[in-house]
Amino acid sequence: AEEKAGKLDQYMEAGKQEFLDALEEAKKVRDNADAVQEQVDEAWNNLLTKMEKLKLIPNKEAVQFLKDRPDN
Repeated sequence: AEEKAGKLDQYMEAGKQEFLDALEEAKKVRDNADAVQEQVDEAWNNLLTKMEKLKLIPNKEAVQFLKDRPDN
């Protein structure tokens, strides 16, 4: 998640802030010595959900590469 956060410029705006908020919350839970497993699971699942919603900005070269593949 931290690696993805470092590359947010590659993703569309929609969902970025939600992802960053979920990442921050997950870090708080991680750093909380009193966090129970339920809190850890909730923070983890929320972070994964927000990561899944991030969409890469379309790359013209990659799209053309996929179009030019022989199996298309």
